Amino acid sequence: EEGGYEVVRIKDKNVESVTIPDKFMGKPIIGIASRVFEDCPNLVSVQIPNSVRYIDDMAFDNCPNLIDLVLPSELTHIGHRAFARCVKLATIEIPNGVTFLGDGAFEECYDLTNANIPDSLTAIGPSVFRNTSITSIVIPNSVTSIGAWAFRDCTSLIHVSFGERIKTIG
Repeated sequence: EEGGYEVVRIKDKNVESVTIPDKFMGKPIIGIASRVFEDCPNLVSVQIPNSVRYIDDMAFDNCPNLIDLVLPSELTHIGHRAFARCVKLATIEIPNGVTFLGDGAFEECYDLTNANIPDSLTAIGPSVFRNTSITSIVIPNSVTSIGAWAFRDCTSLIHVSFGERIKTIG
């Protein structure tokens, strides 16, 4: 990747904890490639450096024991199904600066009760929080569209605050 490196594979899918370094050979780690940590059954904790700007499609899909995750402050892109089926993930703080939140990014994160939508986001894609346990969500004024099934099967959702610029709900 120009200007830095991305994490492209992991040696052991049974790893419990991962700390991604902020640099490799003097250049920053700027991304996590598609499916790198997919199907890591024992992964509980991931430390991601602030240098990471994107997490690609399905990067952490089906990590059923992932509970400790802090997204980096420089993050701008969360790919499709990036954290889908991380069933024990309870809270996620999406950094202000994220401009892309892929379809199904947190779908089927059954224990997810707390999440935020940053002011930097203009669209919430389809199925982003589908089948989670979110109880309340604030849609900021920056969001103009909400995709189909974005909150489908969120049976614990009791409060939604819509921003003033919503034009379409899919």
